[in-house]
Amino acid sequence: MDPLVLLLALGVGVVLAVLVSRSARSTRATRALADAKPSRDTIVPRIRTRDYLASLRRAGIGSDEDLPVTEPLAGELIIAYAFDTPDVFRMLAPRDLAALSLRADELRGIARKNLARKVVDEVDVREIGPLFQVVTGDHAEPSVLLSERYWRSRARNARGAIVASVPSRDALIFADSGDPLALELIVGVTDDAYRAAGPEALSRELLVWRDGRWAVYDGETETETDDEDEDEDEDE
Repeated sequence: MDPLVLLLALGVGVVLAVLVSRSARSTRATRALADAKPSRDTIVPRIRTRDYLASLRRAGIGSDEDLPVTEPLAGELIIAYAFDTPDVFRMLAPRDLAALSLRADELRGIARKNLARKVVDEVDVREIGPLFQVVTGDHAEPSVLLSERYWRSRARNARGAIVASVPSRDALIFADSGDPLALELIVGVTDDAYRAAGPEALSRELLVWRDGRWAVYDGETETETDDEDEDEDEDE
């Protein structure tokens, strides 16, 4: 059955209107102030795709030392890091690691804790038919993928596994793989939201929360079997 027909029949077509409306808003202007002092407490994650770095290179953004520090997340998605304060938002570059005496492998933990302090405790999850939409504001929605505690909690209450997508830079939707209708809808909604997002589009890929991490969803219905005790200290 056509996912769009199902959406209209269930009255959940509003999800597309919400995602498209929010994606159409202009992003907050990047202001790299020369006198800004980077701090560990202001490091936040931003989810991008592998093409993000390629597009910066095509645009002639300096050398590798000027490119944002990134690491793989799952599939085509990567994690980029940035400094976010009321006065400045700029991507974190290799030279910043030296200035803060940080290693690249420390960034995810630091950024995840800062994210939890800023938005994860105030995540608004809207139920739209069998789908769920995460709302945080400030284009931080895709970054909620990094909250291990949040997804472990969600997985424990799911019939199947958690399947999610980030079709735009300010959208995160997810479904329970134990619900066939939800799986059919998330495919259609993700594709339509991605195409409607224009320059803010992120990814069409579906991810699955499996063994405490995200992987590209292979279409199999499965049950998450995380150890409930593993997340006691996550995101603190």
